[in-house]
Amino acid sequence: MARTPQFDRDTALTNAMSLFWRQGYHATSMKDIEHALDMRPGSIYAAFGSKERLFREALASYGESTKESFAGTLATGERELDGVTNLTLSMVEQTQSGIPSKACMLIKTLLELSNSKHMDNQPVKDYMSDLQRLFADKFRRVIAAGELSPHAQPERLARLYQSSILGLSVMAQRDLPVEELQQLAEDINAQLLPAHQS
Repeated sequence: MARTPQFDRDTALTNAMSLFWRQGYHATSMKDIEHALDMRPGSIYAAFGSKERLFREALASYGESTKESFAGTLATGERELDGVTNLTLSMVEQTQSGIPSKACMLIKTLLELSNSKHMDNQPVKDYMSDLQRLFADKFRRVIAAGELSPHAQPERLARLYQSSILGLSVMAQRDLPVEELQQLAEDINAQLLPAHQS
């Protein structure tokens, strides 16, 4: 007798995350979820409780993965500032992979749930705040290393930087040629950083 494949929660969450990223929460039906997770309704409810709880868990997984990925990229390079520019450029590379670009699902969910009377978008706002703190901490290290003016304001730079990469993520949804997205990433780096250098 063939053995039943063991349920892999991480794989199920990854598939659910990709589905919600493409379609949003409200446009995703249980039939869509059954197909994406290759699970029967009873198994889905037993594992996750409800569509909303599955969405919340997929969003949490995505948010934590995004923070981990951003922190890893920010730590790259010989200079502290290299990680900042590398993250912008790496977001362009992700558009070619066919998987949810980092921060993109957060943007879509924030906009969708802002108009929802039944679901709270506070978890998304919390992840956005976590990312902003991550960026501010990075800019503090950049300033401490003498790579930006000591008069630069880490919190203010973090807000500007987050706005810039979120905008880049939105522009990527327009299916622009990768060359144009690369130019945009380079322009963001050039305009954001030199003005604050000592």
